[in-house]
This record gives sequence, C-alpha cells and structure tokens, in this order.
Amino acid sequence: MKIHFPPLQEKQVSGEKDFENFLNFLPDAVVAVKPDGRIILVNNQTEKIFGYGREELLGQTLEILLPESYRLIHEIHRSTYFKYPRVRGMGTGLELFGRKKDGSEFPVEISLSPFETDDGAIAISTIRDISDRKRAEEKQRKAQQKIEELLNFTPDAIVVINKKGEIVFVNNQSEKLFEYRKQELIGSTLGILLPQRFRNIHNEHQLDYFQSPVANIIGTSSMLQMPELDDDERQIMIRGLHSSIKQLDEIIRDLNNILQVRNEISEKKEKVFLPELLNEVKDDLVNLIKRENARITSSFDEVSEIFTLKSYLYGIFYNLISNSIKYGRPGITPLIDIKTKNENSKIILYFSDNGMGIDLSKQKNQLFGLYKKFHPQAEGKGMGLFMTKIQTEVLGGRIRIESEVNKGTEVIIEFDSY
Repeated sequence: MKIHFPPLQEKQVSGEKDFENFLNFLPDAVVAVKPDGRIILVNNQTEKIFGYGREELLGQTLEILLPESYRLIHEIHRSTYFKYPRVRGMGTGLELFGRKKDGSEFPVEISLSPFETDDGAIAISTIRDISDRKRAEEKQRKAQQKIEELLNFTPDAIVVINKKGEIVFVNNQSEKLFEYRKQELIGSTLGILLPQRFRNIHNEHQLDYFQSPVANIIGTSSMLQMPELDDDERQIMIRGLHSSIKQLDEIIRDLNNILQVRNEISEKKEKVFLPELLNEVKDDLVNLIKRENARITSSFDEVSEIFTLKSYLYGIFYNLISNSIKYGRPGITPLIDIKTKNENSKIILYFSDNGMGIDLSKQKNQLFGLYKKFHPQAEGKGMGLFMTKIQTEVLGGRIRIESEVNKGTEVIIEFDSY
C-alpha cells in the first residue's frame, strides 16, 4: 500500500514502512480501513489499547472494535462517510465507546481523516482512550454533589452565582425563604431576590466583588474549616484558594505598575509623529484587529506631532483602541476614528467608536475607576480607562468621555500647546 502525502508530509515520511513507524510513535490508536470496513493497518497503540494482536485485526471489519449495540448503525455511518469524506470528529456531542478483546468497554474520542492510496480511498481513524479523563470528571462530579448536599443541610439560604450574575445553585432553604422553586431561580440573575430599588446598585457591587480575590480567599478559607469535607473536596477548595491568591498577586503587580507610572518619569520627552505611533499600536494589536475585523481611520492634518513622553502616549493610544474593539457591538464591524485639532492653544485628541457605549446617567462617576468593567462579557480586567487617565494626567493633560448606549463612545484628551 502506498499513501500519497501532501508536499510537507512527503518530506517527513517517505514510503509505507516509514509511515507505519511514524504511526507507532503516536500516543493514540490508529486504524486504517477500506470502504468495506476491512482493517488494513493498525499501529502498536491499537494492540495495547484493545488487547488484540495485529494479525487478529487485519482483514477484520472495524466494527470488531465497537460494542455490539453500535455495530449496525456504524456500518451505515461508515458507508456515508466514504461518499462524503472529510476530516472530522466522530459522534460529535455523543458518548462513544470502544470494545476490547475481553469484551470490556471504555470511553473513546475518535477522529476521521480520508486518504488516497494506489488501491483507492481509505479512512484513518484516530482513537483516544479517555478513561482517565472520565474518571476524573466523575470524581469531580461526586465531590461537587457532596458539597451541594452539605449546603442543603445548612439552616441558611445559600445562592451561588457565576461571574455573569446568573444563579447556578440554590439550596433547599432558599426555596423555603424566597418561595421560588429551584427551576425558577437557576439561570436567573440574583436581582430576582432583591427589591426593585436595590437591583441597579447591587449589579455594580457584584462586579466589584468578582474583582476582589480577598473576599474569595476569606470565603474559601472559611469553607476549608468545615469538618464534613473529605480530601477530594478540600483539594477543590485549595485549587480555588490558589486561583484567588494568584489573582491577588496580579492586583499587587498592577498597583505597582500604577505607582511606577505616577512616580517614575525617567524617560525624556521627544517629538512623537502621530501617524507612526498609530502604526506601531496597530502592529501590536494586529491579532485583535483581524479577529474582530476592526476598521481604524485617522486624520492628523491639524496636529501630526506632539512633544511628549512617547511610551505614555503609546499607552493611551493602545488602551483606547483596544477598548473600542473589545467593547464593540456584537455583529457590527468596529469602527474607530482618531483625529486631532489645534484650538485655543490646546492640542485635542479625539478617539471615537461605534461600540456598545456607556450609560453615563448611571456610571459617569465610575468611568475611571480601577477594575471597572461596564460590560462584563468583554475580555480584560477593567484597567484601560484607569491607566489612560493616569498617563494623560502625568503628561499634563485632561480627559473626558462622551458616550451613548448602543451608539458609541468618544474620548477627548486635551494637552496645552508649547
């Protein structure tokens, strides 16, 4: 059997023997079959996983490696695959099982790839034994179930929410206290349990809480003291504690960076050519720009250069452009326009976008707060505007924002002309 490889593979593997040697180094079972399902090639890992010798498999149909209940339907799927061959996973969304020589079954993941040989088309199946992963998932599930059982025995109502504010667990006491069924609460926001007048302010505090690793550390430490926890449950808590400590370390690093921006200006001022600076920022954001298909336009006709600290001005451009892209409206191409003006002995920079916008009637006083995110679904830590304000002020400038929800935002930065 001779297999034709694409150009890159031909350089790496030449001939049938080299191909088989290559397959024998793979950690997964690999089985090659003809359209009639007959096995024509297996690697060493196939023998180890399924317990068959190579000669026992060659010439057999692939269904020998499947549970009997799957064999008939698999024959139909196999026939369909050879009519429309392509690289894909098998049974996406389904639990698949393999069958060993001794009759025992085990969970697997299977991917399929078509190949052309001198003897016609074949399909190569890559089979991964995921028994260890399934055991770990089941162990995790049982530990989670045990924690939920413990929470159901507590005399107080306990509600667990995710970072989006959606309720993911309530204990039995919550149903009694609030007179909702669990099915009514799961997936709702926590605001459903609060009076209407408190809901807006609670949403703001909720965002702050999820940025507070100290609160998470205190909460997890308290749960670790529960005598009912077994070793597996304690390990889950410890991993959560470790994550919160890492988050706290990141915050401390962020604060150090902020202090450094405020207090250490070792760099000398220089003439910064704005079109070149913008190109540098776009180069550094190229992946984000391509991913979101963002369009950036600029006009520096009135002011094309500024005598300033280049690294700080770069940071301002970088933060504002990346924010405009990250907070774009779903399904709408992000449009960012940057322009300059020279008015009344002032240099004014305008950064405008067509993004989600900010509700200034509710959030005007929080615009430049540390770790403030006005759209929780967007990536990032909520430091962009905070750092932009600091960098602007260090450069002797002033910053203000105009914004309207679902229309966009304009950031205006003013510097005195010299």
